[in-house]
Amino acid sequence: MRRKEREIKDTETIVSIIEHMRTIRVAIASDDAPYIVPLSFGFERNGDDFIFYLHSAKEGRKIELIGKNPAVGFEMDECLKLKGEEEACSWTAEYVSVIGTGELKLVENREEKKHGLEVLMKSMTGKSFDIPYSALDHVAVLRLVVRSISAKGNGFIGF
Repeated sequence: MRRKEREIKDTETIVSIIEHMRTIRVAIASDDAPYIVPLSFGFERNGDDFIFYLHSAKEGRKIELIGKNPAVGFEMDECLKLKGEEEACSWTAEYVSVIGTGELKLVENREEKKHGLEVLMKSMTGKSFDIPYSALDHVAVLRLVVRSISAKGNGFIGF
């Protein structure tokens, strides 16, 4: 990270940032160019492990590409405030961002698929839902296990 003074190292702060985000952008390897997809997500932490659950259509480019190569990058950010000056190049933004790498795979197990959708709904709405098994047949659930993660911010003092 070039701007070390903006790095956020505290794990609990990174968790708090993730919990306030609503969209994760996942970069998937493709033959001709990276394929980046914005997705809603659910997040949980098991000890030092960060796991994201994503929902998807059961077929399409994203599913095909992760079947070939599950290694992905991800990013989420929020511009908190623009700070203007008289000169254009003097403007700056207060922001916070999280980036990382991981492995994205299709969840095959029905119990984990149900759990993933429940985590996603809880993360997105703040409410607990019992996902009916009949709903599982209509969507794919993807699990992103994080390999590396980092965060930074400018003017960020916490949520």
